[in-house]
Formats: sequence, C-alpha cells, structure tokens
Amino acid sequence: MSLVGTYNLETIALKTKVVDEALEEENENVTSQKMYYTFNADGTYKTNAYWSIGQIDTDGTVSTGKYTVKGNT
Repeated sequence: MSLVGTYNLETIALKTKVVDEALEEENENVTSQKMYYTFNADGTYKTNAYWSIGQIDTDGTVSTGKYTVKGNT
C-alpha cells in the first residue's frame, strides 16, 4: 500500500470518552480550512493541520514528520 501524494482533509470524525461520561461522537466538515497532508515516498510527511484536544484547525504553520506503513495500517 502506498500513501504517496497530497490529501485534502474534508471531514473529520472524532470520538471522545471522558471518564464517567458518555461517549461523544462528532463529524465535522473542515473543507473550508484547506488542510492537507502530503506523504512522500521517503517516509516523511508535511501538513498544515494542527491537532489539539477535541479539535483540528490550521494556523498557517506547516509541520513535518515521519510515517510508516505496515500492511494496511
């Protein structure tokens, strides 16, 4: 399986569980935020998405990292 390419985030699904509270599920359309992930063949990626507890956003910053693919994961 190859992830190489650029992917635009359109919808995110969140499941949140706080101790002693009910599971919360949320689907949010984030198309207008123009967030993306670019996966390169050398195992690196870049994104303008910013994850924090309970939300995803973009602040104009591009971050980078490494990824691995094992089977379909």
